[in-house]
Amino acid sequence: MTFKTNFPVKNLKRIIFAACMAAALLALLSGCSIGSVDTSGEVTHTVTSKSDLSRLKFSEPNNIIPGAPDIYVILKSYNTTYWKPLADGVSRAGIDCGCNIYMSTGLNYIKWDGQKKLLEKALSDGADAVILAPEDSSELNESIDKLHEAGIPVILVDTCVNADSYDVCYMTDNLKAGQNAARELYTMMKAGGVSEYEVVTVSLIVGNSESQTVNERLAGFLSYWNEHAPKAWMTSDEIEVVNEEEKFAAETAGALLQNDPNIRAFFAADEASGAGVTRMMLDGERKDLYLACFDYSPTIKTIISDPDYNVISILQNQYNMGYEGVETAKSLVYGGKATAKFVDTDTLTLRYSNITEGNNLQEIAQYKDFK
Repeated sequence: MTFKTNFPVKNLKRIIFAACMAAALLALLSGCSIGSVDTSGEVTHTVTSKSDLSRLKFSEPNNIIPGAPDIYVILKSYNTTYWKPLADGVSRAGIDCGCNIYMSTGLNYIKWDGQKKLLEKALSDGADAVILAPEDSSELNESIDKLHEAGIPVILVDTCVNADSYDVCYMTDNLKAGQNAARELYTMMKAGGVSEYEVVTVSLIVGNSESQTVNERLAGFLSYWNEHAPKAWMTSDEIEVVNEEEKFAAETAGALLQNDPNIRAFFAADEASGAGVTRMMLDGERKDLYLACFDYSPTIKTIISDPDYNVISILQNQYNMGYEGVETAKSLVYGGKATAKFVDTDTLTLRYSNITEGNNLQEIAQYKDFK
Protein backbone atom coordinates (compact mmCIF):
# COMPACT_ATOMS: atom_id res chain seq x y z
CA MET A 1 0.00 0.00 0.00
CA THR A 2 1.20 3.50 -0.76
CA PHE A 3 0.15 7.07 -0.23
CA LYS A 4 -0.91 8.27 -3.67
CA THR A 5 1.21 11.40 -3.72
CA ASN A 6 4.79 12.34 -4.53
CA PHE A 7 6.23 10.61 -1.47
CA PRO A 8 5.56 6.86 -1.53
CA VAL A 9 5.68 4.75 1.61
CA LYS A 10 6.03 1.07 0.78
CA ASN A 11 3.81 -1.48 2.47
CA LEU A 12 2.05 1.26 4.43
CA LYS A 13 -0.65 -1.01 5.83
CA ARG A 14 1.94 -3.28 7.36
CA ILE A 15 4.18 -0.44 8.55
CA ILE A 16 1.62 1.70 10.32
CA PHE A 17 -0.26 -1.25 11.74
CA ALA A 18 2.85 -2.93 13.11
CA ALA A 19 4.31 0.32 14.40
CA CYS A 20 1.15 1.41 16.16
CA MET A 21 0.43 -2.01 17.62
CA ALA A 22 4.00 -2.24 18.92
CA ALA A 23 3.72 1.26 20.35
CA ALA A 24 0.44 0.40 22.02
CA LEU A 25 1.94 -2.71 23.63
CA LEU A 26 4.96 -0.73 24.82
CA ALA A 27 2.62 1.92 26.19
CA LEU A 28 0.82 -0.69 28.28
CA LEU A 29 4.12 -1.88 29.67
CA SER A 30 5.57 1.57 30.34
CA GLY A 31 2.46 3.42 31.50
CA CYS A 32 2.33 5.64 28.42
CA SER A 33 -0.81 5.80 26.32
CA ILE A 34 0.49 6.51 22.84
CA GLY A 35 3.64 6.22 20.76
CA SER A 36 5.13 7.28 17.47
CA VAL A 37 4.37 5.99 14.00
CA ASP A 38 7.10 5.07 11.55
CA THR A 39 6.34 6.47 8.11
CA SER A 40 9.83 5.89 6.74
CA GLY A 41 10.42 6.44 3.07
CA GLU A 42 11.46 9.26 0.77
CA VAL A 43 9.36 12.20 1.87
CA THR A 44 9.18 15.58 0.19
CA HIS A 45 7.71 18.02 2.70
CA THR A 46 5.66 20.96 1.54
CA VAL A 47 7.15 24.27 2.65
CA THR A 48 6.03 27.86 3.03
CA SER A 49 7.14 30.59 0.65
CA LYS A 50 9.44 33.31 2.02
CA SER A 51 6.78 35.95 1.53
CA ASP A 52 4.26 33.92 3.54
CA LEU A 53 6.80 33.20 6.27
CA SER A 54 7.31 36.93 6.68
CA ARG A 55 3.59 37.34 7.47
CA LEU A 56 3.63 35.02 10.48
CA LYS A 57 3.43 36.65 13.89
CA PHE A 58 1.74 36.47 17.29
CA SER A 59 -1.27 38.61 18.09
CA GLU A 60 -0.97 40.39 21.43
CA PRO A 61 -3.70 40.19 24.11
CA ASN A 62 -6.17 43.07 24.19
CA ASN A 63 -5.34 43.72 27.84
CA ILE A 64 -1.93 42.55 28.99
CA ILE A 65 -1.93 41.52 32.66
CA PRO A 66 1.37 42.56 34.28
CA GLY A 67 3.16 39.62 35.88
CA ALA A 68 0.77 37.02 34.45
CA PRO A 69 2.15 34.03 32.47
CA ASP A 70 2.79 34.78 28.79
CA ILE A 71 1.53 31.74 26.88
CA TYR A 72 2.37 31.50 23.17
CA VAL A 73 -0.06 29.41 21.14
CA ILE A 74 0.82 27.94 17.73
CA LEU A 75 -1.98 26.13 15.91
CA LYS A 76 -2.19 24.76 12.38
CA SER A 77 -5.08 27.11 11.68
CA TYR A 78 -7.42 29.23 13.75
CA ASN A 79 -10.56 30.06 11.74
CA THR A 80 -11.74 26.76 10.24
CA THR A 81 -14.63 24.64 11.50
CA TYR A 82 -12.25 22.39 13.42
CA TRP A 83 -9.66 24.88 14.67
CA LYS A 84 -11.96 27.70 15.73
CA PRO A 85 -13.34 25.76 18.75
CA LEU A 86 -9.81 24.89 19.89
CA ALA A 87 -8.78 28.54 19.62
CA ASP A 88 -11.96 29.50 21.50
CA GLY A 89 -11.02 27.11 24.31
CA VAL A 90 -7.59 28.70 24.56
CA SER A 91 -9.02 32.21 24.62
CA ARG A 92 -11.66 31.37 27.23
CA ALA A 93 -9.11 29.68 29.47
CA GLY A 94 -6.77 32.65 29.09
CA ILE A 95 -9.49 34.88 30.55
CA ASP A 96 -10.53 32.43 33.27
CA CYS A 97 -6.95 31.64 34.31
CA GLY A 98 -5.63 35.19 34.09
CA CYS A 99 -2.98 34.50 31.44
CA ASN A 100 -1.67 36.56 28.54
CA ILE A 101 -2.39 34.62 25.34
CA TYR A 102 -0.26 35.30 22.26
CA MET A 103 -1.97 33.53 19.35
CA SER A 104 -0.23 32.63 16.08
CA THR A 105 -1.67 34.47 13.09
CA GLY A 106 -0.83 35.66 9.58
CA LEU A 107 -1.83 32.65 7.46
CA ASN A 108 -4.99 30.57 7.16
CA TYR A 109 -2.93 27.38 7.47
CA ILE A 110 0.52 27.25 9.06
CA LYS A 111 2.84 24.51 7.81
CA TRP A 112 5.60 22.96 9.87
CA ASP A 113 8.32 25.38 8.72
CA GLY A 114 6.13 28.32 9.64
CA GLN A 115 5.52 26.75 13.03
CA LYS A 116 9.26 26.30 13.46
CA LYS A 117 9.78 30.02 12.88
CA LEU A 118 7.08 30.82 15.43
CA LEU A 119 8.64 28.46 17.99
CA GLU A 120 11.94 30.28 17.55
CA LYS A 121 10.20 33.60 18.11
CA ALA A 122 8.46 32.32 21.23
CA LEU A 123 11.85 31.30 22.58
CA SER A 124 13.48 34.64 21.75
CA ASP A 125 10.50 36.57 23.17
CA GLY A 126 10.85 34.80 26.50
CA ALA A 127 7.56 32.90 26.48
CA ASP A 128 6.62 31.39 29.84
CA ALA A 129 4.94 28.42 28.13
CA VAL A 130 4.07 27.24 24.61
CA ILE A 131 0.98 25.43 23.39
CA LEU A 132 1.61 23.76 20.02
CA ALA A 133 -0.54 21.81 17.56
CA PRO A 134 2.29 20.38 15.42
CA GLU A 135 1.70 20.22 11.67
CA ASP A 136 4.43 17.61 11.33
CA SER A 137 5.31 14.95 13.90
CA SER A 138 9.09 14.94 13.30
CA GLU A 139 10.31 18.24 11.85
CA LEU A 140 9.66 20.28 15.01
CA ASN A 141 11.47 18.02 17.48
CA GLU A 142 14.66 20.10 17.59
CA SER A 143 12.71 23.30 18.25
CA ILE A 144 10.74 21.59 21.04
CA ASP A 145 14.02 20.33 22.54
CA LYS A 146 15.39 23.89 22.65
CA LEU A 147 12.33 25.15 24.51
CA HIS A 148 12.63 22.27 26.95
CA GLU A 149 16.32 23.03 27.54
CA ALA A 150 15.38 26.66 28.26
CA GLY A 151 12.91 25.50 30.92
CA ILE A 152 9.84 26.54 28.92
CA PRO A 153 6.92 24.09 29.27
CA VAL A 154 5.57 22.74 25.97
CA ILE A 155 1.98 21.52 25.85
CA LEU A 156 0.88 19.73 22.69
CA VAL A 157 -2.72 19.73 21.48
CA ASP A 158 -4.44 17.73 18.72
CA THR A 159 -1.28 16.02 17.46
CA CYS A 160 1.69 14.34 19.11
CA VAL A 161 5.34 14.30 18.01
CA ASN A 162 8.08 11.69 17.83
CA ALA A 163 9.98 13.18 20.78
CA ASP A 164 9.85 13.12 24.58
CA SER A 165 10.75 16.70 25.49
CA TYR A 166 7.19 18.02 25.57
CA ASP A 167 5.40 18.04 28.94
CA VAL A 168 1.90 16.77 28.11
CA CYS A 169 -0.27 16.19 25.05
CA TYR A 170 -4.04 16.77 24.98
CA MET A 171 -5.56 14.97 22.05
CA THR A 172 -7.82 12.21 20.83
CA ASP A 173 -6.59 8.65 21.27
CA ASN A 174 -6.47 8.33 17.50
CA LEU A 175 -5.67 4.62 17.41
CA LYS A 176 -8.87 3.93 19.36
CA ALA A 177 -10.81 6.49 17.31
CA GLY A 178 -9.73 4.79 14.07
CA GLN A 179 -10.92 1.45 15.44
CA ASN A 180 -14.25 3.03 16.41
CA ALA A 181 -14.64 4.45 12.90
CA ALA A 182 -14.03 1.02 11.36
CA ARG A 183 -16.52 -0.59 13.74
CA GLU A 184 -19.17 1.98 12.88
CA LEU A 185 -18.59 1.61 9.14
CA TYR A 186 -18.76 -2.19 9.36
CA THR A 187 -21.99 -1.97 11.36
CA MET A 188 -23.58 0.46 8.88
CA MET A 189 -22.72 -1.68 5.88
CA LYS A 190 -23.99 -4.84 7.55
CA ALA A 191 -27.24 -3.12 8.58
CA GLY A 192 -27.58 -1.70 5.06
CA GLY A 193 -27.67 -5.17 3.55
CA VAL A 194 -24.22 -5.36 1.97
CA SER A 195 -23.53 -9.07 1.57
CA GLU A 196 -20.40 -10.44 3.20
CA TYR A 197 -19.72 -12.21 -0.10
CA GLU A 198 -19.99 -9.07 -2.25
CA VAL A 199 -16.63 -7.84 -3.52
CA VAL A 200 -16.34 -4.37 -2.02
CA THR A 201 -13.63 -1.72 -1.95
CA VAL A 202 -13.33 0.69 0.97
CA SER A 203 -11.41 3.72 -0.27
CA LEU A 204 -9.03 5.48 2.14
CA ILE A 205 -8.59 9.28 1.90
CA VAL A 206 -6.52 11.63 4.07
CA GLY A 207 -5.78 15.34 4.05
CA ASN A 208 -2.20 15.18 5.35
CA SER A 209 -0.03 12.08 5.15
CA GLU A 210 2.75 13.60 7.30
CA SER A 211 0.58 13.75 10.41
CA GLN A 212 1.02 11.19 13.18
CA THR A 213 -2.66 11.76 14.01
CA VAL A 214 -3.72 10.58 10.56
CA ASN A 215 -1.38 7.59 10.58
CA GLU A 216 -2.68 6.43 13.96
CA ARG A 217 -6.28 6.68 12.76
CA LEU A 218 -5.36 4.65 9.68
CA ALA A 219 -3.62 2.06 11.84
CA GLY A 220 -6.62 1.77 14.14
CA PHE A 221 -9.03 1.51 11.21
CA LEU A 222 -6.98 -1.14 9.44
CA SER A 223 -6.40 -3.19 12.60
CA TYR A 224 -10.14 -3.47 13.22
CA TRP A 225 -11.06 -3.93 9.56
CA ASN A 226 -8.50 -6.66 8.93
CA GLU A 227 -9.72 -8.59 11.97
CA HIS A 228 -13.50 -8.20 11.67
CA ALA A 229 -14.59 -7.34 8.12
CA PRO A 230 -15.46 -10.06 5.59
CA LYS A 231 -12.56 -11.02 3.35
CA ALA A 232 -14.47 -9.75 0.31
CA TRP A 233 -14.56 -6.23 1.81
CA MET A 234 -11.08 -4.99 0.92
CA THR A 235 -9.48 -1.63 1.65
CA SER A 236 -7.91 0.21 -1.28
CA ASP A 237 -4.26 -0.42 -2.16
CA GLU A 238 -3.52 3.29 -2.23
CA ILE A 239 -4.28 6.05 0.23
CA GLU A 240 -5.39 9.21 -1.51
CA VAL A 241 -3.81 12.41 -0.15
CA VAL A 242 -5.82 15.59 -0.78
CA ASN A 243 -3.50 18.20 0.79
CA GLU A 244 -6.06 19.53 3.29
CA GLU A 245 -8.33 20.72 0.44
CA GLU A 246 -12.06 19.94 0.61
CA LYS A 247 -12.67 20.63 -3.09
CA PHE A 248 -9.80 18.39 -4.13
CA ALA A 249 -11.12 15.66 -1.82
CA ALA A 250 -14.55 15.83 -3.48
CA GLU A 251 -13.01 15.64 -6.96
CA THR A 252 -10.73 12.77 -5.92
CA ALA A 253 -13.62 10.75 -4.44
CA GLY A 254 -15.64 11.24 -7.62
CA ALA A 255 -12.75 10.10 -9.81
CA LEU A 256 -12.20 7.03 -7.64
CA LEU A 257 -15.81 5.97 -8.12
CA GLN A 258 -15.45 6.23 -11.88
CA ASN A 259 -12.29 4.11 -11.86
CA ASP A 260 -13.41 1.41 -9.42
CA PRO A 261 -17.04 0.20 -9.62
CA ASN A 262 -16.52 -1.90 -6.48
CA ILE A 263 -16.18 1.11 -4.18
CA ARG A 264 -19.09 1.06 -1.72
CA ALA A 265 -17.53 2.92 1.19
CA PHE A 266 -14.98 5.54 2.19
CA PHE A 267 -12.86 6.11 5.28
CA ALA A 268 -11.88 9.79 5.46
CA ALA A 269 -9.35 10.28 8.24
CA ASP A 270 -9.52 14.04 8.84
CA GLU A 271 -11.64 17.16 8.44
CA ALA A 272 -10.78 18.11 4.85
CA SER A 273 -11.13 14.59 3.45
CA GLY A 274 -14.42 13.99 5.29
CA ALA A 275 -15.93 17.29 4.18
CA GLY A 276 -14.87 16.60 0.59
CA VAL A 277 -16.36 13.10 0.41
CA THR A 278 -19.62 14.32 1.94
CA ARG A 279 -19.72 17.11 -0.65
CA MET A 280 -19.33 14.56 -3.45
CA MET A 281 -22.06 12.36 -1.97
CA LEU A 282 -24.49 15.27 -1.56
CA ASP A 283 -23.83 16.71 -5.02
CA GLY A 284 -24.29 13.31 -6.66
CA GLU A 285 -27.04 12.15 -4.29
CA ARG A 286 -24.99 9.01 -3.66
CA LYS A 287 -27.21 7.44 -1.04
CA ASP A 288 -25.85 4.02 -1.94
CA LEU A 289 -22.45 4.79 -0.44
CA TYR A 290 -21.18 4.47 3.15
CA LEU A 291 -18.83 6.88 4.89
CA ALA A 292 -16.98 6.99 8.20
CA CYS A 293 -15.19 10.30 8.70
CA PHE A 294 -13.85 12.68 11.31
CA ASP A 295 -14.79 16.08 12.66
CA TYR A 296 -17.57 18.45 11.74
CA SER A 297 -18.39 20.80 8.90
CA PRO A 298 -21.53 22.28 7.33
CA THR A 299 -21.60 19.47 4.75
CA ILE A 300 -21.23 16.80 7.43
CA LYS A 301 -24.02 18.44 9.42
CA THR A 302 -26.26 18.41 6.32
CA ILE A 303 -25.59 14.82 5.33
CA ILE A 304 -25.92 13.30 8.81
CA SER A 305 -29.20 15.17 9.31
CA ASP A 306 -30.65 13.27 6.31
CA PRO A 307 -31.68 9.69 7.23
CA ASP A 308 -31.27 8.53 3.62
CA TYR A 309 -27.47 8.82 3.78
CA ASN A 310 -25.19 6.30 5.49
CA VAL A 311 -22.66 8.50 7.26
CA ILE A 312 -21.11 8.73 10.73
CA SER A 313 -18.50 11.18 11.95
CA ILE A 314 -16.14 10.91 14.90
CA LEU A 315 -16.22 14.27 16.69
CA GLN A 316 -13.32 15.36 18.84
CA ASN A 317 -13.41 17.58 21.90
CA GLN A 318 -10.99 20.22 20.70
CA TYR A 319 -12.44 23.02 22.84
CA ASN A 320 -11.31 21.11 25.92
CA MET A 321 -7.91 20.45 24.33
CA GLY A 322 -7.34 24.19 24.20
CA TYR A 323 -8.89 25.00 27.56
CA GLU A 324 -7.07 22.28 29.50
CA GLY A 325 -3.85 23.12 27.66
CA VAL A 326 -3.90 26.65 29.08
CA GLU A 327 -4.81 25.42 32.58
CA THR A 328 -1.87 23.03 32.53
CA ALA A 329 0.49 25.62 31.05
CA LYS A 330 -0.24 28.00 33.94
CA SER A 331 0.24 25.21 36.48
CA LEU A 332 3.59 24.22 34.97
CA VAL A 333 4.80 27.83 34.91
CA TYR A 334 4.21 28.01 38.67
CA GLY A 335 6.03 24.77 39.40
CA GLY A 336 3.28 22.20 39.00
CA LYS A 337 3.81 18.79 37.46
CA ALA A 338 1.89 17.14 34.64
CA THR A 339 0.09 14.06 35.94
CA ALA A 340 0.26 12.23 32.59
CA LYS A 341 2.21 12.45 29.36
CA PHE A 342 -0.91 11.91 27.27
CA VAL A 343 -4.51 12.89 28.02
CA ASP A 344 -7.28 11.44 25.86
CA THR A 345 -9.96 14.11 25.44
CA ASP A 346 -12.41 11.47 24.12
CA THR A 347 -14.74 11.48 21.11
CA LEU A 348 -18.41 11.36 20.19
CA THR A 349 -19.76 9.28 17.29
CA LEU A 350 -22.31 11.42 15.47
CA ARG A 351 -25.01 9.69 13.42
CA TYR A 352 -28.57 10.45 12.35
CA SER A 353 -30.08 8.47 15.20
CA ASN A 354 -28.36 10.56 17.90
CA ILE A 355 -27.75 13.97 16.32
CA THR A 356 -30.55 15.65 18.28
CA GLU A 357 -29.92 14.05 21.68
CA GLY A 358 -29.36 16.59 24.44
CA ASN A 359 -25.89 15.43 25.53
CA ASN A 360 -24.69 15.38 21.96
CA LEU A 361 -25.97 18.90 21.35
CA GLN A 362 -23.76 20.03 24.21
CA GLU A 363 -20.76 18.38 22.55
CA ILE A 364 -21.64 19.93 19.19
CA ALA A 365 -22.17 23.38 20.73
CA GLN A 366 -18.46 24.09 20.26
CA TYR A 367 -19.23 24.35 16.54
CA LYS A 368 -20.84 27.78 16.18
CA ASP A 369 -22.88 27.02 13.04
CA PHE A 370 -24.89 24.15 14.53
CA LYS A 371 -28.53 25.13 15.16
